[in-house]
Amino acid sequence: MIEIKNLSKSFGSHHVIRDISLTINDKEVVALIGPSGTGKTTLLRCINFLTCGDKGEISMGGLTVDCRKHSRYNLLNLRRKSAMVFQNYNLFQNKTALQNITEGLIYAKGLKKPEAEKRACVELEKVGLADRAYDYPHRLSGGQQQRVAIARAMALDPEVILFDEPTSALDPEKVGEVLLAIKRVAREGITMIIVTHELDFARNVASRILFMDEGIILEDGAPDEVFQTPKNERTKRFMQNYNNDFIYNI
Repeated sequence: MIEIKNLSKSFGSHHVIRDISLTINDKEVVALIGPSGTGKTTLLRCINFLTCGDKGEISMGGLTVDCRKHSRYNLLNLRRKSAMVFQNYNLFQNKTALQNITEGLIYAKGLKKPEAEKRACVELEKVGLADRAYDYPHRLSGGQQQRVAIARAMALDPEVILFDEPTSALDPEKVGEVLLAIKRVAREGITMIIVTHELDFARNVASRILFMDEGIILEDGAPDEVFQTPKNERTKRFMQNYNNDFIYNI
């Protein structure tokens, strides 16, 4: 379980996260949606302290870290409980798909090379890339590179995977294969938080939707509730801009 208590973050005079408190249960797949520039990615990065909040607490797997005062030891332990998938894949271009996955297993997890390679092959198979293990990133499509990044995250056996707009850099025809890969991850029972502007993607993959605007979570509910019967006026306007076919039950 992830607990966020009274999290705030500012950049200069700009308040990006405004006193957010939130609980995410084990095995939930949560999609974080909303307009650009409203703090979605910052919130994601604060969860594993890639960005440090100005105040608040983050709890994950029984470990609580205070944004204002924390030891390096606790910070590293919290980060080890999560893995992040970035929008631009972040693969090593001089390493094969297999090596991109084994690198973290060998140097962060301390696995021997044969064991790391065995683990990496299992994860590549789960995302449909068992036959591309020895290909370098330049020989893979964007969708395939993102699936390697997902396999790399899964191989670390995290308690939660954080996805920062995993389909935003892809051609529309490649979004489907990444969606399928993420659905496969969901069946593994891994908690996931996904920042995305792809509303169809969010509605298909998530068990819970959070709508965020101006650093505040304005809506929190099941996909059909948020997309079809949102309670907040700002959420209604946002949905109408993207899909004029929605009819709200008011």
